[in-house]
Amino acid sequence: MRARFIPFALLTASLACAAGSSGNHATLVSIVSAQKDIDGKLAHLWPDEPMFVLGPARGVFLKEYGAVFTAEIYLAPAPVSVVIPNPTKDMIASYHRKKLERLPQLEQAMRDLLAQTASSLNNLGDSDHVVLAVDLPTYAWEETDGVPAEIVMKASKSALAAASKDQLASVIQTEEY
Repeated sequence: MRARFIPFALLTASLACAAGSSGNHATLVSIVSAQKDIDGKLAHLWPDEPMFVLGPARGVFLKEYGAVFTAEIYLAPAPVSVVIPNPTKDMIASYHRKKLERLPQLEQAMRDLLAQTASSLNNLGDSDHVVLAVDLPTYAWEETDGVPAEIVMKASKSALAAASKDQLASVIQTEEY
């Protein structure tokens, strides 16, 4: 009985310290709330054909840096199934076109999410960064030209707060791998 209590007590104490320590940092509660917002936005970008979110978004606070969030998604449903295990060349080309068409929409959603997340992290310092990294896994059979494997966007909280929606692209540093 006592052995089970110790890990629980340590976890409870560490969560209390993370959520209640002083200084400018994102609290555990605000990180979890931001994760849920990111999940909801990414999962509903295309309501008529839902994007596949591979697990929940994850967020961490890094002292003297800021908040970092990651997500992993498929941009479009794959044209394969148990009945059609190997897609045709036309199916592969169509799938590739759909992913290319959706990239700008995903990037705009990521910019909006970065700004929304920064404004929701009240305890984050103005010089702290907010980062959103989205992994875009691929299938072995698909064409990948023009489709990055990962998109990373970051900006300081103060820059995001000062920018209008039209100015977000100019204050956010974007890297694609």
